[in-house]
Amino acid sequence: MDIVDDLRDLNSMHTPKEVSDIGEKAADEIERLRERLKRANENHEHFQREWYLRGDKIERLRSKVWALLNELQRIADVSERWEDSLVSQINEMAHQALKEGK
Repeated sequence: MDIVDDLRDLNSMHTPKEVSDIGEKAADEIERLRERLKRANENHEHFQREWYLRGDKIERLRSKVWALLNELQRIADVSERWEDSLVSQINEMAHQALKEGK
């Protein structure tokens, strides 16, 4: 029998010692459940905090991505007006800088 069955069975004949034991079991079970609920609440609060922080980080990153995309589009628009020789010079300079960086 578990504590729930014992509590349901309190109306039957029990000695004072049996009733006391059932009461102690019930009190222990209530305390155990309180501790588990407390831990569950703490875990939920931690998860919720992390969820919101990640959401904020995602929004910041999304803003940065859009800013970079806008800047790339601006560069692409400007570079379309450059002469081919200028583009070749820039490409050569970038290639040389990469070689020197190795």
